[in-house]
Amino acid sequence: MIDIFNKKYCPCCNVQTENNIFYKAFGIPILNNVVYHTHQEGKDAQTGDVQLQACSNCGFFYNSSFNPKFIQYDSRYNSSRVYSSIFNQYLDQIVEHISTFTSKNENILELGCGDGEFLKKLCQKCSVQGFGYDISIDDSEKDSCNLF
Repeated sequence: MIDIFNKKYCPCCNVQTENNIFYKAFGIPILNNVVYHTHQEGKDAQTGDVQLQACSNCGFFYNSSFNPKFIQYDSRYNSSRVYSSIFNQYLDQIVEHISTFTSKNENILELGCGDGEFLKKLCQKCSVQGFGYDISIDDSEKDSCNLF
């Protein structure tokens, strides 16, 4: 059985990974799509790290710092972040970086895609076919962007 949370192995192909982290951010909110009702509640949000890397064997991009025990979806969860110009700038930077690793007409699968905004940007920038899956999205929110 593959241990997808073993930091030494790719969670997709289970091949031992090299230390090829290309993006790091520390102390950021674990759930960046939670609506907090007070300023203090937002300041007290649980934080974690992001260390994005790409598997040299299969090309899968993942956060090697991910820990599933901190993920909890509740009534405060809201996956729509497109109203933030700062968040859109961040998405554009990530899309620009990932575009150097993709080829035209490739198929891209994003697990945990939320409402698919990142996937839509990636498809537009790179001329790729995107497919997204997120357990938090109900059928009414799925559109023509191949969200499942």
